[in-house]
Order: sequence, then structure tokens, then C-alpha cells
Amino acid sequence: MRSALIPKTLREALKREAAALPPAELAAAARKLSDSYRLGQQTTQPVRLHRRTDLAAYALTRMPATFAALSTVFAELPAAPRSLIDFGAGPGTSLWAAQSVFDTTPAATLIEQNTNWATFAGDLGLPPATWRHADLRRLEHAAEVHDLAVLSYVLNELSKLDATRVLRQAWDAAGTALVLLEPGTPAGFARVLEARRQLIEWGAHIAAPCPHSRECPLQTPDWCHFAVRVDRTRAHRFAKGGELGYEDEKFSYVVATRSAPEVTASRVLRHPLHAAGRAELKLCTPTGLKTLIAGKKHPDWKQARKASWGDRWRAMEAPGPMD
Repeated sequence: MRSALIPKTLREALKREAAALPPAELAAAARKLSDSYRLGQQTTQPVRLHRRTDLAAYALTRMPATFAALSTVFAELPAAPRSLIDFGAGPGTSLWAAQSVFDTTPAATLIEQNTNWATFAGDLGLPPATWRHADLRRLEHAAEVHDLAVLSYVLNELSKLDATRVLRQAWDAAGTALVLLEPGTPAGFARVLEARRQLIEWGAHIAAPCPHSRECPLQTPDWCHFAVRVDRTRAHRFAKGGELGYEDEKFSYVVATRSAPEVTASRVLRHPLHAAGRAELKLCTPTGLKTLIAGKKHPDWKQARKASWGDRWRAMEAPGPMD
């Protein structure tokens, strides 16, 4: 499984934020936030965060996982963006992720309804950005074109009609690529799949995770999702009421680009099955779903035994020989 390391500056900032608040109040705010997400209340009525304690609870419990997922997906981009626009930016997690992945931090426009996030993000040390305060459901003016447009855990907070309209605005603002990220649940994947269809209709090419821009070959009840492991700090564990020193964030995503990808790679869809002298991989390939079973004499044995869930498999038109 992939893993992501939260930048030291962000870890320390979150630690200071947690230390400045009453522990019982912070824990209560974190439980309330967790319950609202678990019950799905954010689907049409987004959780409103106004108190400093509520903002801190969100940052401690959700920001690390969102950062990990975004940084994993940003690594799939064909080129580093010079500019970024985030629709529903929250505390600016996408900019933190971009700063950690790319050599140069892109110029960022962050669209966010909650005016409290700009101040909070600045206190955490977020790189300078242009904040645009607007409700995505009522966003009327087209955004300026940026290299990269981001929709991170946003469509689940919108009606189907609003989601389609916001997706269109994001695609229009994407000069090179659009990153769409949703929870790695069947419902989250369904939203990604519908958005993928719409993007293709609008002329987009799918650069990741799919090795093609045709119809998704997966059939219900199966769904495409991936995972990234993120270490928990003491403050993170306290806010979430967890004992483990890590958590696994599962997500579904798509990277849509204006130009066709220069290379095509198959994708490992599940945890590979390993046994003595044998590796079995479920792959999504340019020609459909395939299973690779590699023994020690198989030409792909060394690569197969090291493969992980979510890895690209061979940057070519199709995977190697199938046993």
C-alpha cells in the first residue's frame, strides 16, 4: 500500500493548534464532525464550521487523509502545474499537497464558501494564495483558466444538477488537467464514474487511473478505489479517538487531461495475492480486465512480486503474457 508523509511544517502547525484548545472541547467537536460524515449528513447540507474548535477538529481529523490522497493523485499528473484552482478548497489542503509533490509551488486560486478557512489556513502556514469566497452551488462567473483544476471531496456535497454544473466549470477552468477525488466507497465511485463519462463527452482524455478513455469495464458490485496510508500524530489520534499510529484513506479518483497521455499503463486494481513462488494481479488494461498469474519462471515475476495496489503496470499498450 502506498504511504504519504505529512510535511513537518504542517504537522507542527496542527500540533500547536491542538495544544491551544481545551482537549475535551476539541474531542467533542471531532466526534460531532465524524458522526455527521458517518451519517452522510453532508450530502446536501454541508457541515458548517465556524468556531475555531470546529475548524481545528476538521483539520486534525480530515486534513492529513485528504493531503495523503491528493498528493498520491498529483503524482499521476503528466507535468507539474504552474497554476492551480481548487473548487471547494477548505483549509487549502490541495496547495499543501501540490507544494509537497512539485518542485515549484503553483500559483493558487482557492474557491471556498467558508470565509473562516482563509485565516485559519494562513495561521497554519499555507503558502500565499488568492482566496475567492463563493458558494459553489451559486457560482455564476466562469473561473480563469489554470493549468490544474481540483475537485476534492466536493461532489458528495452537491445535488446531481449542481455537481454537473460545477464539474463543467472546473473542466472549463482546467487548461491542462482536472483532478477529481471522492471517497473510496461504491457511492463515491459512482460519482467519479458519472463525472468520467461527462468529461469524456466534453472531449477529455483520461490519464489516470484508467489505461483508456472507454467505458469502465468494472461491473457492480465491484468498484474502483485505492488507498494510501498516513501516519497519525498524537494530536490526530486524540482528536479521532483512535489507538493506531496510522490510518488508511480509501479514495476513488480520475485525472482528466486536455491532451492524450503520451504513455499508457495498466493498473493494479487490488492487493496482489502472493504465495510461495506465485503472484496474482488483477489488472485494468487498455483492452479490459485481466488477471496476471506469475510464477518464478514468468518473465514478469520480479515485477509482479513487488507490485502493490494502485501501481501502474508497464507503460505500454498491454500487459505482458498472461498465464
